Amino acid sequence: MKTDLRKQLAAALLALAPLAVLAADEPSAPRGPCIPEPRPESHAHQWNLFREDLAEIQAHGANGYDLVLFGDSITDNWNWMAREALDSLGTGWGRVFNMGIGGDRTENLLWRLDNGALDGYTAKYFNVLIGTNNSFQKTPCDKPEEIAAAIRMILDRILAKHPESKVFLMPILPYQMTTNPQGAVRRANNEAVNAIIVGFADNKRVFWVDVREQLVNADGSCKGEMYSEKNLDGFGHCLHPSPKAYKEVLVPALKEAMARLDAGKLPTEKPVFKPLPAAPGAAAKKAPAPRPAPAPAAAGKKAEKPGEKLAEKKVAAKPAAVSAAIGWTAEPMSESGDTIRTDGTLVYAYAKGDYTVNTVPFRGLGEVNLDDVAGSVPFRVDTGMYRQIDEGLDDYDSLLRNHWVGEAGKRVLTLKGLEKGRTYLVQLVLHGKSDGASATAPNGARAQSGGEGWPRGGSLVGVFTADAEAMAFALTTIQWTTLNAIQVRELPAE
Repeated sequence: MKTDLRKQLAAALLALAPLAVLAADEPSAPRGPCIPEPRPESHAHQWNLFREDLAEIQAHGANGYDLVLFGDSITDNWNWMAREALDSLGTGWGRVFNMGIGGDRTENLLWRLDNGALDGYTAKYFNVLIGTNNSFQKTPCDKPEEIAAAIRMILDRILAKHPESKVFLMPILPYQMTTNPQGAVRRANNEAVNAIIVGFADNKRVFWVDVREQLVNADGSCKGEMYSEKNLDGFGHCLHPSPKAYKEVLVPALKEAMARLDAGKLPTEKPVFKPLPAAPGAAAKKAPAPRPAPAPAAAGKKAEKPGEKLAEKKVAAKPAAVSAAIGWTAEPMSESGDTIRTDGTLVYAYAKGDYTVNTVPFRGLGEVNLDDVAGSVPFRVDTGMYRQIDEGLDDYDSLLRNHWVGEAGKRVLTLKGLEKGRTYLVQLVLHGKSDGASATAPNGARAQSGGEGWPRGGSLVGVFTADAEAMAFALTTIQWTTLNAIQVRELPAE
C-alpha cells in the first residue's frame, strides 16, 4: 500500500533494507536471457519504490496480507487510478499489498523476488501480471518462449517461498499502436506468450484470470475508455488500463476468482487460450506540413549566440509567412531536428543547456525550474534519474538527453511575456525513456515522450491569439513525462 505512512516508514527503515538493494552494478560476465537483473542505478524513482516495499514488509509484514500483487506499471498504476477498488479485495485496511513497479521487465521482477520481495510476510493470494516491457525491446529475454520461461521462474519462486499461497496469473493485456508496424508485432508477441503461460495454470495453486476480451472490440481494436491513453489523436495507442478498466474489469475478475477459491470451488477444467483478433495495422504516415525557411537576420544586426539572454526580448528577424490552424497538433521528433519550428519571430526558447537546433538558439537554464522564466510550466528540475551528458553529442542529441520531468496528472501550462492581440506558436519538446509517457493538449492532441513510433520523442505545438500578457492551457500527462525544451514564437498578422 504505497501510502504517505509507507513513505515515512521508507525513510525510517531504509537502513534495514538488504545491502543487495544498493548494489545495482551490472555484472561483468555475459548474461543469458532472463537472468535476474536489477534496474539501473539511474532509475532512482523505481529504486525508491522498491525500498518502500521493503520498509512496508518490515513494518507490517508480520500481520500477513490477503493479496500481494507483482508486475510493472500496469500493476503499479492501480495505486493511484483505483486504490479504493483495489483495497476492496482485502478484508480490511492494509490487507492488499501492491508491489508493481513501472517499467519492470521479467528480469527485474525476478531480481526483486530474490532480494527481499518474498521475505518476511505471509499472503493468502498473489497476482502476477508481467511481460509487456519485454516484448518489444531488442534485448535479452524478448522472445515469447523466453518471456514465458521467465514468468514460469517467477511463479516457481513465489510457490517455493509461500507453499500455502495460491497465485492468480493474468495474461499480458492487449497492446496497440496503429501508427507503427511494431505495434502489431508487440501484440502478436504478447499473445504468443499468453498461449504458453496459460498452460502454467494447474487449477491447484496457479489460476488463470483472463480479462483481455473485455478490453477490446470485436475487430481486435482496443476500447478507448478502457485505456489511459484513450486511443486519442489517431495514434491508436493503448497500453495502460484506465480507472474504468481497473474498477469494472480487473477488480471484479479478481474478486470473483478469490470468492470462488474462498468457497472451495476449484476450477474443474484446464483453461483454454482464446487468441484475440490481430491488432489494427499501422496507419499510413502523413507528410509533414511544409515549414518556412529560417528568417534571415535583419540588416546590420548581429546574430544572437546560444546562451545570450532571450527572455523579454525578440530575435530580430523578418517574419516568415505561415499558415497554421488555431489549435494543437502533435508529431514525432525527427532524426535530424528539423521538427524544431522556425515559424515567425522567436520570443524565447529554453532548454537545460545552450543548444542551437535548426537555427533556433535555446538558452540553457541548467538546474533552474522553468517556472522562474517562462511562466508556470509544471515540470520540475530532474536531479535524480538522468544527468546532463553532452560530451560527444551534437546540440540536438544533447537537447534530447537533458530534461525537466513531470509526474502523471492534470497540469496547467502558463506562458508569460505575451502581448494582447498577437498570435503565437508554442512548441514543447518531449523526449524520455518511458514507453507510453505523453502530454495531451486540450483538443486531445497527444505527443509521446518515448516508446514505439516515437524513438526521439514528440513535439506538441499550439497556436493561439493572446488575450492577456499570460495565457494558461490545460495539459494532461501520463506517467513520468519529460520536457526537454520550450519555445514561443510570434506569428505574423494575417
